Amino acid sequence: MMIRTSASMNAVIYSNGELEVDLSVAGIKGRTTRIETSLYVEKRILGIFWHRVDIGCTDNVWHDSVTGYYYSNIFTHDLSSTGTYRVTVTYTVSGSGGSDDVITLRDTATY
Repeated sequence: MMIRTSASMNAVIYSNGELEVDLSVAGIKGRTTRIETSLYVEKRILGIFWHRVDIGCTDNVWHDSVTGYYYSNIFTHDLSSTGTYRVTVTYTVSGSGGSDDVITLRDTATY
């Protein structure tokens, strides 16, 4: 496992219905060689169920990657209706020094 990998994710929904997700991962310079990101969005239905939102990607999962030790990006999507949304992102951090770090983060926002 890579040590000292830090990752963050923050989701916000603006008054016009635009979802913005700030993504960031910092690995270890000289050891981390690749960072892969996958993200999906769900909407709360009937107060207890989560339904996957169509974000226009295969299987409604957005993928991105970078070769290097640092990753930063902003994902945006226009939401079609009001409600509570949950964003789940998984970072896979690869490099020398052991097995991959797999970090999953979630954040919710209401529109």
